[in-house]
Amino acid sequence: MNQIMRNILKNLSRIIRFGLEALLIALFLLSTPAIAAKFDMPKENGQYSNIFKNNIEYLFPASKGFKKENKGNRRYNEIIFLIKSKKIKSAEEKINAFLIKSPNDSELYSIKGLIEETKNNKKLAFQNYQKAIELDEYNLTAHLALAKYYLHENNVIEAKTYITKVLEINDKYVNAYFLLADIENKKNNPKEIERILLTVFRKVEGDIQQETRVAKKLSNLYATQNTPIKLLNVAKDIYKRHPQNTLALSFLASANVVNNKRKIAVTLLKEAIKHDANNVKLRLILANLLSSMPGEEVEALNQITTIISDDINILVRQTTLLIKLKQYNKALELANKLSKLEPSSGIGKILEGDIYLSKMELGKAGLLYRQAYQLKQNKSTLNIIFRIMMSERKYDDAIDFLHKELKQNDKRLDIHFKLATAYTSKMDASNAEKHYLTILKYEPSSQTALNNLAWLYFQQNNPNALSFAEKAYKIEPNNYSILDTYGYILVKKGRFKEGIAALEHAVKLESRDLNVRYHLAMAYAMIKKKESALDILNLIVKSNKEFTEKKAAINLLKQLQSN
Repeated sequence: MNQIMRNILKNLSRIIRFGLEALLIALFLLSTPAIAAKFDMPKENGQYSNIFKNNIEYLFPASKGFKKENKGNRRYNEIIFLIKSKKIKSAEEKINAFLIKSPNDSELYSIKGLIEETKNNKKLAFQNYQKAIELDEYNLTAHLALAKYYLHENNVIEAKTYITKVLEINDKYVNAYFLLADIENKKNNPKEIERILLTVFRKVEGDIQQETRVAKKLSNLYATQNTPIKLLNVAKDIYKRHPQNTLALSFLASANVVNNKRKIAVTLLKEAIKHDANNVKLRLILANLLSSMPGEEVEALNQITTIISDDINILVRQTTLLIKLKQYNKALELANKLSKLEPSSGIGKILEGDIYLSKMELGKAGLLYRQAYQLKQNKSTLNIIFRIMMSERKYDDAIDFLHKELKQNDKRLDIHFKLATAYTSKMDASNAEKHYLTILKYEPSSQTALNNLAWLYFQQNNPNALSFAEKAYKIEPNNYSILDTYGYILVKKGRFKEGIAALEHAVKLESRDLNVRYHLAMAYAMIKKKESALDILNLIVKSNKEFTEKKAAINLLKQLQSN
C-alpha cells in the first residue's frame, strides 16, 4: 500500500516535543537542546562517526580548554572563541599577529590548522598540524587532528599511529579512545567498541565530567544492542564514586528511565535538586518525567511553575510541558511571551499552534503554523501544515501551498513526495505519477517512490506495477510496507507461493497493521486455506481499530462463514 498514506495521520501532533528521547538526551548532556530551525530536537543515531562532525569541539573540547590564566592560554581561548562564533577572518588576523610575536608556538599552529580545516583547505591544515608537531612532539591536539585526517582518508594504519602517540603522551585522553571506537564502528565491531570505551571509562575514574562523557557513548552502544541493564550498571558505578554529585544522580535517573524504573528516577532527580535547587534544567526534566506518570500531574505542574526565566529554550520547554498537562491558558501566556522575545523566529506562533493542535482545533492550529512559516521557513513547520491540510481533506489548498514551495526549488524531492500524496488523495493518478517519476529521475533507488508508484499502477491495472514493486523489494526486502505491496500484487497475479511468503513476512515484521493482515487473509482464502483466513479475519474485524480495508474484511468474513 501507499507508504506515505499509511502515515499521513500518524505523528500529527508534535506537541510533546520533549518526550522520552529528549528527556534522555537532556539527562545525558544536562544541557538545553537547540531548537531546530529552531524547532527540531537534535537526535543521535548511535553512529560514532557523527562524534567528529564539529572539529572545534572535538579538538578543543570544553572539558580540555586552556584553564590556566596565563598570557598564552588567554590568546588561545580568544582565537577559539572567534572560530566558534564563525568569525574566521578575525580569527586568522589574530593568529597571524600572534605568530609574528611567537613564531615557535606549537599550539598556535594547531589552531591555525583548525582554521584551515574550517575553510576546507585540507592540505594547509595538514601542513600546520605537522608544523605544530615539529615544534612540539607532545602536541596532543595536532596528533589527534592528523589521526582524524588519516581516518577520513581511510588510512587506518596511519590514523592508529597518531592515536598511539596521543595515548603515549596521555593515556587518559578521552577523544583518542573515541576515535579508536570510531575505527571499530566502521568495521561493525561492537564488542571491541565496548572494550575500548570501558577501558577509558576505568582510566578516567574520579573525573565525573569525563566519566559521563564516556558513559554517554556507552549508552549509544547499549541502545543499539538493546541492553539497557548495562547502562544501569555503568550509571550505578558512577554514582558510587560521586553520590552527592548532581550529574551522577541525573545520569543514574536516566538509566533507570531506560530500564522502566521511573519512580526510582523521580527520587534520584529530587535528590539532585536538593543539591542544586536553582538548576532549572533538572526541574524541567523532573516535570517532564512526572507529567507522563498517572497521578503526578499536579507535582509536575508545581515543578514547572516554580521556574522563572527569560531563557528561550527553557521557556519553550515550559510551554511544551504545560501543553502536555493541558494547562492551555498558562501555556498561551508563555507562547505570547516568546513571540515578544523572539518575534522573527516564529517560535511563539508554533507553540500557539501546538496548543490548538492539542485541543484538536485544526483550523486555528493550521493558521498559526502558516503565520510561523511566513516568519521563518523550515521543514518541520511545513510538514505539520501539510499534515493538517491533508487531515482536513483540503487537498487543493495543500497542492497550491506545495507548488509555491516548488517554485523556489523544483528539485526538492520532499515537496514532490507531498504533492504525489496530495494528488493520490485527490484521485488524480496522472499528476501523482508525474511527481513520483520526478523523484525517481533524481533518486532512482528511492524505495518509497518505487513502492508507491507500484501501488498506483496496480490500482490502474498498469502492467508495470509488478516490476516497480519488485525493484522496491530488492532494495529494501525487510520493509513491511514494501513486502505488503509486492506480496499483494504477486497474489493478484496468481503467483501465490511467492506472494503469500512476502505477506507472511510483512505481518511478522508489523503485525499491528490490520490492512496487511487482511491482505494475508485474502490470499489464504484464494488458495482455499479457509481456517487460516478465518482466524485472521475474526481477529481484525473484532478489533476496535479502524483500518482502510475493514469493510472488505467484514464482507470476506461473511462470505467465508456462509460457504
